[in-house]
Amino acid sequence: GLGGIASQSSFFPLMDYIFEAFVNTLQHGRPRDPSIAKHSTRGISITKIAFNVSRLENRRISGEMREFLFRIAEMERTSKDLYLACISIMDMGEGIQNTLPPSSDEEAAAHRLLRAFNLKETRKPDGPVERGVGLQKVVDAAFRLGARLQILSSGYRVVKDFSLGEDKLPGMQGAVLVELPRHFAAGTCIDLLVPRLLSDIDQRELAL
Repeated sequence: GLGGIASQSSFFPLMDYIFEAFVNTLQHGRPRDPSIAKHSTRGISITKIAFNVSRLENRRISGEMREFLFRIAEMERTSKDLYLACISIMDMGEGIQNTLPPSSDEEAAAHRLLRAFNLKETRKPDGPVERGVGLQKVVDAAFRLGARLQILSSGYRVVKDFSLGEDKLPGMQGAVLVELPRHFAAGTCIDLLVPRLLSDIDQRELAL
């Protein structure tokens, strides 16, 4: 169904994002306890977000999300019938920062989470196969699409908004990280909020 919402310019970055983020759940999103790991859960979802600028003030959303939607409306030069998609990759593993080895005994989990999105950062041993490029490709896709990247990872939330147009290169510099309440202490969800999609992003009927 991705071909129905993506343009020629956005299709391949979206595919890169979905592939790399989902592979990350298979490699890192498994609970350490083997009895739980065999029943672990992961998934992909695409959510359509439709909005009208005149009604944004009355919607129960955060101030930063409202600013993001206003910015999208300004980019599209219209105030009604606007659409974007939130593409989410999720798992019930230990969290990104808890599967990446610390660089030192003093490294905080929050710093380790941000470091995981740098090139060549990996928990895998060195070898002939290129390592540590998966999450960097997620950042690269968000940058190329001018999207808003949101990561929930075992007690932390990270937001990097590339729709601001302030970045010359893909990277997590300036990302906003906050610690979440204790009931968010497990699992990972990576959301990509993508503007400038084709307007007809509803699910198609299957020809059975």
